[in-house]
Amino acid sequence: MALCSNCDRFDIHSFSADSQKWLRRGYSLEAVKEATRKDCNFCSFLMKHCEVDLAEYKSKYRANPWFHLEMRPNETTKTSSQLLGYNYTQLYVTVGEIRMAECIRHRVFELFADPGDAASVSGDVGLRYLGDDVHSDGHFACISGWLADCLGNHPRCNRTAAGDINIDNNSRTPLPSRLIDVGPSNSTMVFLRDTQGQFGTYITLSHCWGSDPKHQIPSTLESNIEERKGGVPLSTLPKSFQDAIQITRRLGVPYIWIDSICIIQDNSEDWEREASQMARIYQFSILTIAATGAEDSRIGCFIDRKPESAWRGHFARLPYRTTTGVTDGYFYICERKISTNDEVRSLLNDSPLLKRGWVMQERILSRRIVHYTRGKMIWECQTSAPTTECQEVSLIFPGR
Repeated sequence: MALCSNCDRFDIHSFSADSQKWLRRGYSLEAVKEATRKDCNFCSFLMKHCEVDLAEYKSKYRANPWFHLEMRPNETTKTSSQLLGYNYTQLYVTVGEIRMAECIRHRVFELFADPGDAASVSGDVGLRYLGDDVHSDGHFACISGWLADCLGNHPRCNRTAAGDINIDNNSRTPLPSRLIDVGPSNSTMVFLRDTQGQFGTYITLSHCWGSDPKHQIPSTLESNIEERKGGVPLSTLPKSFQDAIQITRRLGVPYIWIDSICIIQDNSEDWEREASQMARIYQFSILTIAATGAEDSRIGCFIDRKPESAWRGHFARLPYRTTTGVTDGYFYICERKISTNDEVRSLLNDSPLLKRGWVMQERILSRRIVHYTRGKMIWECQTSAPTTECQEVSLIFPGR
């Protein structure tokens, strides 16, 4: 991506808010126009996204304006694992005269960096871009980070939803009657285990069974329970189950609870006993994996994402400079189509899973949930507001 000489020298720290609010740093319209003609990536971005503001300013003030730039942090996005750096998440661009006496509304753009890049590691850029490959190491590292931060820093999330039981050691919680032993990452088999009276760590799955009568979800019955204890080939399980087992393995958790496998479906006594323990099962789980975007278990957690993103397609890339002035990689700028709040609300409340009434209990009782939606992974816990894989924080608690 080509840059003009001004943008090639860009220093993110030079555009932070300072005490001289009336004199902000920026670029003149003439400089941006000239650089756009030479295909500067960032100047072209400014011209494209501020076209309406430029026209309005020139018709009102009949003068050539400046693009005033200001980097702003968003403290609501900073978790205890992001204590370093300036946590810049937004770029405010205002079209106005050089001293800001006359100006048009500001435009807000989001800043993000690739995980592992200097802008991200330093904490100076607060948002992350993980891409659309939900199998990526970056996505699993994101979940691991959320989980570690919650376990270490959220006392409320180490209690049951009612607050009556403290779970001080999440690896020593009482286990349900049965669990699926996921085994090592290279295993093609999983095993149904009797775990009544034992202690340990497990994950729960929240999923839609589906309404298609032709799709029979795998179930444990009186006739096959012993066979399942002897081993279940992964290939015989639907995609949502396979994906949840892969996630459980990647997180280093030995067990997962899936309702149709862990309850004997044709034994009314077992079903009633286990159903009465559902609240306890979800509350004591270290994490609930929610196949939120899947209509039934054939769809999976790792689903193809909708092509329409909450971010507009035109990105800009700028060099990242450390506080000592050393150039080290890049960071990115984009414009949102909709707010984080609206995006999270849509991805969760309009999802197939959360339209089902019984899921409300699972969602409320779970201490921590990672939602696999058709747009982004979203984290919820009893302490924090919903957070996307990009570390965007929604200021609403949709349905919780």
